[in-house]
Amino acid sequence: MSVEIFALVGLLLLIAGICAYFFTRSSKGSDIVFVGLQQAGKTTLISKLLNSEKDFLTATSIGANIAAYKLEDSKTIQLIDIPGADRLRYNAIQKFKSSVRGIILVINSEKVQKEIRDVAELLFSLLTDEKINSLKPKILIAANQQDCPIAKSGVKIQELLENELTLVRKTQGAALRDTNDDERVSVYLGKKNSDSFKFADLPMKVEVHECSGKEGNLDAVRSWIQSCA
Repeated sequence: MSVEIFALVGLLLLIAGICAYFFTRSSKGSDIVFVGLQQAGKTTLISKLLNSEKDFLTATSIGANIAAYKLEDSKTIQLIDIPGADRLRYNAIQKFKSSVRGIILVINSEKVQKEIRDVAELLFSLLTDEKINSLKPKILIAANQQDCPIAKSGVKIQELLENELTLVRKTQGAALRDTNDDERVSVYLGKKNSDSFKFADLPMKVEVHECSGKEGNLDAVRSWIQSCA
């Protein structure tokens, strides 16, 4: 085979590699989406990420809020604050799920024991969504409000969620709060041959970090967002 043919083959492989890189990068999405129940502290957390020196008075969001967040290399990424109310949340997730690069589930660590079923159903609807699964976004469980004296630890919250998701999985055919009655789950959660669910069973990476939006203790969240870039 001549040198010219070798050079042509090499050039074609290089072009194919570049195309594959950009296709894979674009297929991963471009936004960081914040989800959670009402009063989980999403808006406060995002506000502190954008301006750690200022205290914000927040109210219940009635629509998705979008903000540009500057990364360490001066590039920006969109942070999307999804409303906590059930109906508003579902519609907003449907609108933005095609561009998701990372998902931050913000949890009220003080009330998680009482809200665990609702939190698990919300997370279940995300993890079994066909489009979200195709993008395989990184997922952060943000154990917020760690400033509260009775807040559950990140380790305990992970245990509670895995146990509750095991139960939700058994009733996945039922209509869940964040889905329409005529929809069906198209992606099985975790391993089919396992009696219990673990985050390690998922095709996407899940991390759990403790934080406090109120006190601005968000170093772990910032590092995680940077890792999504």
